[in-house]
Amino acid sequence: MKKKQNLLCLLLMQHRKKLIIMRNTVLIMLISTFQVLATGSYAQTKTISLSMHDASIREVLYAIQNQSEFYFLYNSELIDVNKKVNIVTEKEKVDEILTLLFDKNEVDFLIKDRYIVLTPVGGNEELLSGQQQRIISGKVTDDSGSAMPGVTVIIKGTTQGTITDTNGNYSITLYPESKVLQFSFVGMKTQEIPIDNNTTINVKMVVDAIGIEEVVAIGYGTLRKSDITGAVTSIRGQALISESASNPAQVLQGRAPGVQVVGNGDPGTSPTVRIRGIGTTNNSEPLYVVDGLMVNDINFLNNNDVESIEILKDASATAIYGSRGANGVILITTKRGNSNSPIFSVDIQEGIERPHAFSMVDAWEYATLINEGLTNAGGQKAYDVNNITKSTDWIDEIWNSASHRNYNVSFSQGTERNNYYIGVGMFQQNGIIDKSGYERYSIRINNTYALNSNITLGHNFVGSWETKNNRPREAFDDIYRIPPTVPVRDEEGNFADTKIGSTSNIAGAIHYFHNFTNTQSLVGNAFLNIRFLEHFQFRSSIGIDLRYGETTNFNPIFFISNTQRREQNSINKTWAKNNNWLWENTISYIQTFNDAHRINAVVGYTAQENNFENIGGGRNELFAEDRSLWYFNAGSPQGIRNFNSANSSGIISYLGRINYTFKDRYLITGTYRIDGSSRFASNNRWGQFPSLAIGWRISEEEFLKNLDWLSDLKFRTSWGQIGNERIGDYRYFATAATGNAYAGIWNNTIDPGVTVTTLANRKVSWETAEQFDIGLEFSLLKNKINAEIDWYRKTTNDMLVIVGLPASAGFNATEGNVGSVRNEGFEINLNYIGGRNNWSYSIGLNAATINNKVISLGTEKELIGGNIGPGGNVTRTMVGQPIGFFYGYKSLGPFDTQDEIDNAPSQTNVKPGDLRMADIKKDGIIDSNDRTNIGSGIPDYTAGLNLQLGYKAFELVVDLYGSFGNEIYDGNSQSRYSGEDNFTKEWLSRWTGPGTSNRIPRVTFGGDWNYEISDRWVYDGSFIKLQNVRFQYTVPASIVDALPISMARLYISGNNLHYFTKYPGLSPEIPGSGLNAGVDRNVFPVSAFYQIGATIKF
Repeated sequence: MKKKQNLLCLLLMQHRKKLIIMRNTVLIMLISTFQVLATGSYAQTKTISLSMHDASIREVLYAIQNQSEFYFLYNSELIDVNKKVNIVTEKEKVDEILTLLFDKNEVDFLIKDRYIVLTPVGGNEELLSGQQQRIISGKVTDDSGSAMPGVTVIIKGTTQGTITDTNGNYSITLYPESKVLQFSFVGMKTQEIPIDNNTTINVKMVVDAIGIEEVVAIGYGTLRKSDITGAVTSIRGQALISESASNPAQVLQGRAPGVQVVGNGDPGTSPTVRIRGIGTTNNSEPLYVVDGLMVNDINFLNNNDVESIEILKDASATAIYGSRGANGVILITTKRGNSNSPIFSVDIQEGIERPHAFSMVDAWEYATLINEGLTNAGGQKAYDVNNITKSTDWIDEIWNSASHRNYNVSFSQGTERNNYYIGVGMFQQNGIIDKSGYERYSIRINNTYALNSNITLGHNFVGSWETKNNRPREAFDDIYRIPPTVPVRDEEGNFADTKIGSTSNIAGAIHYFHNFTNTQSLVGNAFLNIRFLEHFQFRSSIGIDLRYGETTNFNPIFFISNTQRREQNSINKTWAKNNNWLWENTISYIQTFNDAHRINAVVGYTAQENNFENIGGGRNELFAEDRSLWYFNAGSPQGIRNFNSANSSGIISYLGRINYTFKDRYLITGTYRIDGSSRFASNNRWGQFPSLAIGWRISEEEFLKNLDWLSDLKFRTSWGQIGNERIGDYRYFATAATGNAYAGIWNNTIDPGVTVTTLANRKVSWETAEQFDIGLEFSLLKNKINAEIDWYRKTTNDMLVIVGLPASAGFNATEGNVGSVRNEGFEINLNYIGGRNNWSYSIGLNAATINNKVISLGTEKELIGGNIGPGGNVTRTMVGQPIGFFYGYKSLGPFDTQDEIDNAPSQTNVKPGDLRMADIKKDGIIDSNDRTNIGSGIPDYTAGLNLQLGYKAFELVVDLYGSFGNEIYDGNSQSRYSGEDNFTKEWLSRWTGPGTSNRIPRVTFGGDWNYEISDRWVYDGSFIKLQNVRFQYTVPASIVDALPISMARLYISGNNLHYFTKYPGLSPEIPGSGLNAGVDRNVFPVSAFYQIGATIKF
């Protein structure tokens, strides 16, 4: 019955006199609100059938609302809605039903089309005669002149309002203090119109947010959405802060087609981001550009400071970044002041992080499996299951729910002469295991100063202070192995001995583990804009990216067991610094001729230098272990350790781009960039990266221009070449090594030595991605429906690949530009925005297919990756296959009988219950030549679904993300270090005799066919994730106006709430490089987040 908790009930007071006065005033407001509707028109045609016995009047009213569009307004303190009645009607009009329902001497009703006001007898007369009314009316249309029904019209600063009828008309009652009318509709820009002395106000609504006239960042400038010829996806608004994430890249998941974001549960660790597939076996991460400054990661960024994110995907969009655009570009624009009045904003969020459910076998199940395995091996049972009284759930002991919080305060203002934005933030995530937390404090200052109408100065700087606890490396590895028969602590309260050499007491390991990194960053730029000759602008900016990190690792003295102990403490520290600068100078030209020709052009010169250095050392035997003494001088001078290294690189670039539009119909974009990088020898130092794109706005042609249902239709296509120079420094140099292995003895004296280990290769050059794209964009029904469809093919040529040398040469393998990889697929982005009465809703669907294929590896047969420790290497990269596919045996399930073994291809050392492998080569022998492609971590397609539903001040947002067609290799379960390691739950469905299992073999302890790399360990990694649910309430203006605030919003939300997946492991999201994609080994799982929060603006 929430519909009936109306504004009247909130305003009426406890005392009768005040009640009557308030009733009169409020009902006048309500009736005036409904004047927009033709009196009685709907009520005279709509009929309702009822058959209700011993029902309350409240229930009858509710039934009427459910059968119609009527909406009842009343005060339950004045109208007895709990009275029981019997009512039977057959296709009666609502006024006839109400006459039967109420005693005419007790209740009056007033019908204004779909709105019905119930008052005590005489209340409507009071209502209509209570005050002098001034009525204003008008019509609301869209930009084509068509009527717009359902537009909300309110008197600003109040809750008094109405909606436009089916013809776009409205009428509203005013009072002397009414000054401004506010018009709003989902997908349209809100407009505020002064009332003055007008009696009629007609309004034309215009499309909001990424409409065809919206300006979008494209790199070294902006462009109208309608003029863009490249594949660009924009994300802005509330989507940027809807998730509790330390890194803005996480919010891209499920919101941009062709962008795969793989979450990482390790606090403070960046997610894996891939744009249009894995384009290289080297670094395939995209380039990040923050306010024009190129950076390698964005961990320093506060989500609350971000205004918009643009993802540049095709060659037309990315070629302006030349040698750094091959993997796509993510442009991030931070906030600036844009209000004439100062805005002070506070956002407070408190939450809890909870790991998703996962469990291993318990102590009784474990003992049964161990006994069975020993029996299978011909040994004796080790456990009497009946004597086991306790079981340790190590996951429950190690994992904990953890708090997280996010506090943000900002202050902003914009005027004609200057604007500023100051944002201060604190983000804290404690992590689901002890000593895995992350904390960041940040302050951002963005200012722009207009010295005059032609000269502008400004800067965008952010300082951040981060502390990250680096969890024990083996944390998620050992929980797969430590037996449940081992307690966390023994009877004396000490950490218990696992009595297994392969696995430590992980609780003890975490307790004695002290490893953390402190990082300070200053990132940003200062710029100067000078306008000249009316249509030209010169821009010069100098950017810096300064980061200083200190990692401390202290190892105390402790004893848990003979295999888990430390007899000597030690301290190790590493200091690292990155000093990077970027100087960019551009001249842009923007001009429109004769309302037909539009040119947007830019040329520029840029220079960048990156410098890195780290230094570190360590000492043993600190005289005390108090944290205040974790310094080198507290340790022994014996066994001093130290190291120091550095590298640097630079790049100089020349760039140019021209966008030409003719009559808003025909579009041409040409881009050219020349880069010179110090990472290559002088003969290969310079690279050239061109692109060309054309577009045709078909909807602007005369034969389509007058179609009311077609808002926009554009065809575009592009071709270009983009580079990848992120291959590391000094690749073309020969490298040398030092150490005792190269020492010499002269005159009984050992002299240090050095030797060349890798030969120089001065032919090392750029990886070049050639990309072709075809796109179609359209908008329908006055921009309520918007869609983009793309097909792309991206081929990376000259990919750097390890080139082997004969062992007799005595040198390590070197690299050559001999590889080639192709990615191709389709992308679709579909959005619908609508609203009616007080409802608003939107649906966004995006999806992308991915087809990855290696075209060439030069002379190399394969690349090997996916190391899982004692289990070997899981992945291969071969011509004709995707990068990093899983390589192993195909399992046909367990042998059931000895006869099956005897009649099968020869497979050594197997018994009934052991896995039977497929004879791929058909030679009758199972050996390493039968290994083949058994899966890939690269998905066939990804998809996102974004839903929004709003009613008045309430709003619900639901986001889902899915990855489909990818596999996961469970390296955690496959790797066994001893015969006493624990088991996953699926071993309860093992083979115990003929016909008992077609997948899980009998229990053995490793070193046999059951633990070979095979599809026995490969699982369907597809999943659908309930990524984000957010329910929020914006406090009505009637309440806000009584307080010293301009806006208040309360919300509850959850992220990563549930995975719908068949994968039985910790998490189906497995981050990793191309050669390790989908290999689950010691991965920090993604957890669920729940939070409540409030946003208040003053």
